[in-house]
Amino acid sequence: MIHLVLLNAITYVSLTLYRKSHLLNEFNPQTWLFISSGVMFALLSIIALINPTEFFDKRTIPNLKKNATNIIIYRTIGLILSFLWLYLLKNMDLSKLMSLNTVFVTIFSVLLGIIILEEKITNRQTIGILLAIVSIVLIQYK
Repeated sequence: MIHLVLLNAITYVSLTLYRKSHLLNEFNPQTWLFISSGVMFALLSIIALINPTEFFDKRTIPNLKKNATNIIIYRTIGLILSFLWLYLLKNMDLSKLMSLNTVFVTIFSVLLGIIILEEKITNRQTIGILLAIVSIVLIQYK
């Protein structure tokens, strides 16, 4: 599994670098989000036509009705965060942004896992979180 995580990380960083160095110089954030959402919609529509059972089983409509409000809230927050991410990407050094974002995601994921999902944390993981906090200080301040 670690090789898939590594592949995902390399691809994500490469696409983020391309977005920062090229796409955000060509398009404003609203246009970029519109284009990328449209492409995603088109690709998912093609996949849905090829394999409709994966997209449309008998639970889809009832689950959609039941969760409509939550989905709207979730996507609205996601859209706001997309604009925030594009702003940060355009205005921060990529090395600093990616490092800080990764460390914060790690810290908050562990804390929420402990608090909400009642996951257990080892002493080694506690030391890792403390070192992550130290890394924030080292990355953020010159």
